[in-house]
Amino acid sequence: MGNIPQEYLIGFYGIVLSFLVPTIVRWFTRRRQSKHLEEHMVSINSIYDRSHQDKGEGIKALEEARRDISTIYAKGKISESDYKILNEKISEYEKKMNQG
Repeated sequence: MGNIPQEYLIGFYGIVLSFLVPTIVRWFTRRRQSKHLEEHMVSINSIYDRSHQDKGEGIKALEEARRDISTIYAKGKISESDYKILNEKISEYEKKMNQG
């Protein structure tokens, strides 16, 4: 009863690793994406806060930020949902700046 054939152990370890490795990779990927989301959200908020001094420069900076997030999205550094969040925030700030 105490002796498990090596073939079974190898198969068991293979199954465990096939579930464990992708889970760890997804966790690291999501963590990295969250970091990029946070960094860009801070940057976008900062651009908007400074835009009260010069709206023209603020709009240009937001356009540049949009290009940057498009690039990092294309490279897979942020998820589609993160891209949408950032893009919507930029649109919201652009609308506010054009109204005021």
